[in-house]
Amino acid sequence: MATFAAPLSQSGTNSTWGRSFQYIGDALEMELAERSDFLGLGVFGNVYDVAGSGALTLRKRYAGGFGAALTMTAMASETEAITPSAITGNYDDLTVARYGLAHEETWQHAMANEGEVTLQDLAAAIAGSWTSTIRRLHCVSGAAISTATVDSGSAATISNLLTLVAAFAEYEGYQGGATLILHPEQVTDLRASLRSETASQADLANLTSSQTLGVAGQPLVAQDFMGLRILQSWDVQTASSKHQGYAFAPGAFALGIGTPNLAVVPAGLDPVLMPGMGMVLTRSGVGAQAFSSVDANAWVGVGRRAVAIAPQFRFATVND
Repeated sequence: MATFAAPLSQSGTNSTWGRSFQYIGDALEMELAERSDFLGLGVFGNVYDVAGSGALTLRKRYAGGFGAALTMTAMASETEAITPSAITGNYDDLTVARYGLAHEETWQHAMANEGEVTLQDLAAAIAGSWTSTIRRLHCVSGAAISTATVDSGSAATISNLLTLVAAFAEYEGYQGGATLILHPEQVTDLRASLRSETASQADLANLTSSQTLGVAGQPLVAQDFMGLRILQSWDVQTASSKHQGYAFAPGAFALGIGTPNLAVVPAGLDPVLMPGMGMVLTRSGVGAQAFSSVDANAWVGVGRRAVAIAPQFRFATVND
């Protein structure tokens, strides 16, 4: 038994009766994480479902060399025979694969829980993990674009942006509406470059606009800047000390999903289908070890079309 000398003091009684901290509020706060929804931002031209198709690979065919891509030949005489013209054709593949995520909680943790994260909270947040997964897949695919309008060990500049705009403008058949996805550091570099442009210094309105190019931390940087819609994401890949930003015309990317057949999922797992995501959540537990779990299985894939269908360029600048 502890003995407390008079007068009673907080420091003297704290180790027996008190505590060294006081929780503030009733709920945990979430750490910061990117929550950009690429599907909602419209960067996927189409969404395809492999369910019932007999395969996990989606193939899109395309053809060219005729119609508007072909001009007629002047004939040497009124009886010269016309030589038939060849056409071209190819296809793009998109493969859907299985992705998984699981969380567990002991029954004892659930019983004694006082404002902590629960298994139910974790299950409710899985949709956000799916969104992050397809965003990451999109950025990984974008980093693999072979043609780069800039592949520089220097910071992004407005001159780089003008080169990109020219590449789209000079691409035969391009009809506008390109999207540029950059790492936030690339956006910062572009702001700095625009601030130093001589023309901007003489135009207070343009200079002010350049310094507020997008709201900091928001995925949409500009709806129409030099004819480009500019987005930013922390999932833009970095390779060879360069941020692998990328730009593409509408329809360049497609999302593939595989909607699970709930008829084959045991009812005892309490399956929940996530429409439009190709994902199913199931619940289970182990009585001998007194814990419950939630498992998420998703079948998704991100595919990129050929440049003959939708022009696309990498925009690689230094990771500074």
